Order: sequence, then structure tokens, then C-alpha cells
Amino acid sequence: MITAKQLAARIPTELLPKTKSCDALLTAVSQLKTERNNAIADSQRLDWLADPANTIGSVLLPNDCVEQNLFSLRDAIDAAMATNPEQVLKDLSA
Repeated sequence: MITAKQLAARIPTELLPKTKSCDALLTAVSQLKTERNNAIADSQRLDWLADPANTIGSVLLPNDCVEQNLFSLRDAIDAAMATNPEQVLKDLSA
């Protein structure tokens, strides 16, 4: 079994609670595991959406973002997130 001190040595200091008690460390580790699991689930969702063989899921993004990032759904999403929503609506109405 890993000790609290060994556990603390493996966690980046900025993620450690101010008190390095065993309970505080276990709580921090539990929160990190939850965040990691959420990130893995989000990654799996994006992978499913980005799969060219996927015939039932879709994402609606501005055409420019998709055209500039044909081979990466993640990059297209990043581009869409960086766009100015007012400009997109203005372009659509033109």
C-alpha cells in the first residue's frame, strides 16, 4: 500500500492541498481521478464523432472552420471556439 508521503511525492505540488494530511491527499487524488475519467469520456465522445465510419452522429460547425481543418474534428472545434459569434451570424446573413 502506498503511503501518504509517497502519494504526495507523485502529485504535482500545484495540485496538492495546503494540508498534506492523508485525508486531504486522498480527496485530491479522488478529484483528480474523477477529472481524468471525465477527460477520457470526452475524448471517447470526440473520437466517436470524428470517426468517418460514424453514420448517426454529427456536429454543426461553421463551414470555414471545417474547410480549414478537414482532417481533424478537434482542430475544427478549436477554430469554431476561437471565432467571433457575431461575425459568424453576420456572414450567414450576408
